Amino acid sequence: MRVLIIGAGVSGCGAADLAIAKGFSVVLIDQFSSDTLVERAENYRKNGVKVVLECSAEKAMELVELADEVILSPGIDPSGFFKAALETAKVVSSELEFGARFCECPIWGITGTNGKTTTVEMTVHVMKSCGLNVIAAGNIGFPMSLAALLSHELDGVVVEISSFQLERIKCFKPNAAAVLNITSDHIDRYDGFADYAQTKLKILQTVSQKMNRLVGESVTKLGFDFVESEVIGEGDCELSHVGTVCFYNNEPIFSKCDLSVTGEHNFYNAMTASWFALKAGLKPEQIAESLKSFHTGAHRLEMIYDSEELMVYNDSKSTNPDSLICAIEAVAENDRKNIILIAGGRDKEMDFSQTVKLLQNNVKTAILIGETKTKLKQVWTNSTKCLISTNLKDAVDTAFEELSGDEIILLSPGCASQDMFRDYKERGEVFRDEILRRINDGNL
Repeated sequence: MRVLIIGAGVSGCGAADLAIAKGFSVVLIDQFSSDTLVERAENYRKNGVKVVLECSAEKAMELVELADEVILSPGIDPSGFFKAALETAKVVSSELEFGARFCECPIWGITGTNGKTTTVEMTVHVMKSCGLNVIAAGNIGFPMSLAALLSHELDGVVVEISSFQLERIKCFKPNAAAVLNITSDHIDRYDGFADYAQTKLKILQTVSQKMNRLVGESVTKLGFDFVESEVIGEGDCELSHVGTVCFYNNEPIFSKCDLSVTGEHNFYNAMTASWFALKAGLKPEQIAESLKSFHTGAHRLEMIYDSEELMVYNDSKSTNPDSLICAIEAVAENDRKNIILIAGGRDKEMDFSQTVKLLQNNVKTAILIGETKTKLKQVWTNSTKCLISTNLKDAVDTAFEELSGDEIILLSPGCASQDMFRDYKERGEVFRDEILRRINDGNL
C-alpha cells in the first residue's frame, strides 16, 4: 500500500505515524518549508519516509500518480495549490477518515460552527469523571490518526470535527454524532453558506445515532434558536429542557445554575455532553455531578480580571459572528451599554448584520483591528461608537481610555487570527499580557 500524505502539519504527521505503524510505504509532502518542517522531515526520513518540502505542483502530480491512496490534511484547500494533482488521484481520503478506519473503539463525533471545542472537552470531562477511559481528538489538536494508535486501550474517542475534515469523507461512520449549529463561517472557502452547511451535514449521512440540534428543513434556516421547551436527540435517548432545566425521561438532570460555565450556549453544550454520556451508558446522577466541576479552557470567555470597577474577558476563540453574539449575550447586564468590545481579524467574508441590534443595546464602544476593521465599522457605525486600532496592544490602550467605571472589556474578535497572529491562542495570550500589564502598572 503506497500512501501519499499532503500536508506536513500536526494532522499530516499523525497520518504518517499511523501509516508507518500499519507497514505502508509513505510519502509526505508540503508546499511550504520552515525550521519546524525541516526538523520533522529529517525525523521521518530516518524511518524510511520520503519527504518533499516546497513541493511543486508538477512534483505533486508525479507522486499522486504513484500512490494507491492520497491522505489530505484538513488545512490543505482541495481547490488550491494541489487541485490539479488531486484530480488525478485514485483515492483521496481525509486524515479524519483515514484515522477512523483503524480505530478500535467507539467514536463520538461533534461538529458545528460554534461550541465544538467546549462540548468535546465537556463530554470528555463527564466521561472521565465517571470512570471511562476516553480522549479528545480531531480538530481539537490531537489527530484522529494518533487516537487510532491508542484506541485498543480506550473506551472511546470524542472527536471535534471541522467542515474542512468533512469535505472528503465517504465511509466515516461515528457511533453517534451531533451537529450543534450552523452559522456563517469560512465563506471564503465555500461557494456560499449553503455549500458550507451541506459540508457540515455530511456527518449525518452515515451515522445511525444523531443528536441534531438544527431548526428548519431548508439550508437557509440552519441557524438555530432553542424554544422554551424542546426535545433533542432521538429514539431511546431524548433530552428536553423547560427553561434552564434539562430533563431525561421526565426527570431533571441539571439546571443552568448548576454549571460553573457562563452563557446560555454552555447550557446547551452541557445537554449535548449529557446526551453522549447517556449513549455511553452513564447514569443521569453521575452526569449531573460531573458537570458541576467542568471549566472551560483558556481563551474561551475566560475571565482574566474582576473588580467592582472592571471585568475583563478573553474570548479570543471567537472566530465568527455567532460566537461573538454568544459572548456578548453571556456577559451583558440587562441591556446596559457597558461593554467595551475589541473585535476584528482575518476576513472570511462572513455576514455580521445579525450582530447589529446586540451591539446597539449592549456595547458602549467597539475597538476594531485587523483586516475586517473597516468592514465592521461600516456595519456597526450606526449602532455604537467605533474606533480603529492598528494592533491589539493599541486596542487595549484605547479600551482603558474608554473606561468610565463599572464596565466590561471583552475581547471577542468574531474573526480568525491569522492576519496578525499565529493562532487564536497567541492572540489571547497577547491580550492577557497587555491587560495585566496595564493593571499591574496601576493604570486602571
